[in-house]
Amino acid sequence: MDLHEIVQQLVSEDARRINKLTKDCGSCRKFIHRLRRKPWLEIGWDDIPGELLERFSSQWHQRLFLY
Repeated sequence: MDLHEIVQQLVSEDARRINKLTKDCGSCRKFIHRLRRKPWLEIGWDDIPGELLERFSSQWHQRLFLY
């Protein structure tokens, strides 16, 4: 999964999943809010909070192994 795919997933997620994903992480919430307002922003891997990447990958890992 590349950066563009991750951003698209984060922008298209429903509010409940985003709230669960960003719970207790202020920098994660700010990042998602900024993406939703301006999804065309140029971002790099360093711009994404590490905690958000960990939570996102963990969430996708759980979804994949449900099937």
